[in-house]
Amino acid sequence: MAEMRESNKRSVGTLTVDVDVSEALKGLKALKREANEALKVLQQLAKFLDENEDVAKKLISVFTTEELEEEIEKRKRLSK
Repeated sequence: MAEMRESNKRSVGTLTVDVDVSEALKGLKALKREANEALKVLQQLAKFLDENEDVAKKLISVFTTEELEEEIEKRKRLSK
């Protein structure tokens, strides 16, 4: 089958495409900045919760067991 494809190829010339992606790059850079800032905040929160275990226990107590189990299952699916 591959041999058939090779024999059917014909050169028809060269195509040059000039695409302005500057706006897309600006958007991606802005998104990266926001993601980095969110990561910093999450790291600060994690550090705070590590240092204040009693607060972490109070926070988790507002969720039902069912909600926690659903979250664990969701995270397992995302990590695959």
